[in-house]
Amino acid sequence: MIDLLNLPGVKPVDYFSQNHGITVVAEALDGDLPLCADCGKPMYRHGKRPNLFADIPMQMQPVRLEIFRPRYRCDGCGKMATPELMFLDEKHRATKRLVDAIRERCLGMSFHALAEQTGLAVNTIKNIAHDLIEELERTVHYETPIIMGIDEVNIAGKYRCVITNLATNNIYQMLP
Repeated sequence: MIDLLNLPGVKPVDYFSQNHGITVVAEALDGDLPLCADCGKPMYRHGKRPNLFADIPMQMQPVRLEIFRPRYRCDGCGKMATPELMFLDEKHRATKRLVDAIRERCLGMSFHALAEQTGLAVNTIKNIAHDLIEELERTVHYETPIIMGIDEVNIAGKYRCVITNLATNNIYQMLP
């Protein structure tokens, strides 16, 4: 089968279309048996479990990945482990490339439009946008304007004060 996903560590096995989306079934490639993180003994295979993740849209349809990942159990302490796949964002149940694509578009599109395109829930899109905004607040620092412009704009029936940097044509601050 042709590798539709182009993701390291997984091999597509099947795909089908259902409910206005595409589901790609893939298997994680088995490596060496891992050692237990707690006691250091070798673990044994303990079956496979399917996990669902969202991926970037294909053919204008949302894509779901059904990845069968092996589970391992330690004979000594009984701990369970599942191998990590580097391309997954476990927090949002999506691939990192989908999360990056949403981060690029979330400030310019509505959350509902992004949810329809990607098949994710609106709250997941909102959480990704909030994470981006928090990161931008930590990393982006605006300079004090060299040439300051002050104007007012009517938004939602209320006037707001808009302070702009006329040297760079950017908004510096919006005040009530």
